Amino acid sequence: MKVKITYQENLEIKNITIDNYANVKLPSNIIKIQEIKSFKDYFNISFTSYDNIIDIFKELSLILDTNLPLNEALTILIEGNKDNKMHEILTTIQTAIKNGQSISRALEIHKRTIGILPILFFEIANTNGNIKDSIKALSVVLEENQKAKKQFINALSYPFVLIVTLFLAMILIFNFVIPKFEHIFVQFGSDLPLATKYLLSVKFIFDKYLYLIVGVFIFSILGYKSLYHKYKYNFDKVLSQNIPIISSLYNNFVFYRLFLSLDMLVQSKYRFQIALESVKPVVNNSYIVFKIDNIINDIKNGKSISKAFEGTNMFNSITIRLLHSAQETNTMPIILTKLTTIYRQKLEENIKYFSSAIGPMFIMLVSILILWLVFALMLPIWDLSSVLS
Repeated sequence: MKVKITYQENLEIKNITIDNYANVKLPSNIIKIQEIKSFKDYFNISFTSYDNIIDIFKELSLILDTNLPLNEALTILIEGNKDNKMHEILTTIQTAIKNGQSISRALEIHKRTIGILPILFFEIANTNGNIKDSIKALSVVLEENQKAKKQFINALSYPFVLIVTLFLAMILIFNFVIPKFEHIFVQFGSDLPLATKYLLSVKFIFDKYLYLIVGVFIFSILGYKSLYHKYKYNFDKVLSQNIPIISSLYNNFVFYRLFLSLDMLVQSKYRFQIALESVKPVVNNSYIVFKIDNIINDIKNGKSISKAFEGTNMFNSITIRLLHSAQETNTMPIILTKLTTIYRQKLEENIKYFSSAIGPMFIMLVSILILWLVFALMLPIWDLSSVLS
């Protein structure tokens, strides 16, 4: 893997390019590590599943539980792993240890593959010196986070599949079914039923402007991506606050990840305020991160944790009361575990409600469309049959 490393030396910013990143000693005071891709790299598709990444860290945690040193544990995993990408990631960690480099900094190059969580927890391990507990916490967070993500994606995939199926069905009907009946429709001239006229109008639009419709659709996706980066805060705010059903589902998903990560950090003896600062990358929503920054500032200015959370107007009364109780009784680790459980249950309830609400809605939509197609196609035939009889 070819990378460009930006580092500071004698108050100067310098850059070097390295071909074999895993087997060289890195400079100190690294500012940034950036992968340099060749043209063929864009077609080099990795089939590494994120479940494989979770399994590797779970295995690493189990091996470390036997009190084996981290370097030896990594050697065992490297020798027993046939996945090239995982081999590369594990070698990167081992090389960083051998060279006395920061593991979290070294893993930045694999951020797209492993996500932010491993980098965050290795940074925590570097700070508190407890690599064993940090990797154990990481494996738990990764596994729970993946379960929640799969539930969230499954909830949204059903309506998406229905929409795609509906669109493909329309194309097939317009290209293969309606042409079989057009010679019958011509005989009616302007006396066609209204449903049939609408159907032919839609077919005409599809026939004449299909490429334009597809082009506008693709352009809209590309335009959305461009605008999203420019107005990320506004898009994230709408997603979190203004979309019925979806916003509640999304917020519970984010808050579950937030409190799960907080729970793991506080269990590792981190102060709540520092833990909250550390988990911001897990949130991945500019609007909610802004609210977390407000919470941190309020706590710094002397507000209680519960009052700081209440000031965001994002958390329910149960969360506020439990946080107040945690601060008063000095039981923050226990309360954070309870909050994690509460938000996991709320997420599961939201997913069930979403599935039960969206399913009948789309079934009704498809039924109406099928009924319209049947009437549009059959009414002229029935009229023609009555005339002939």
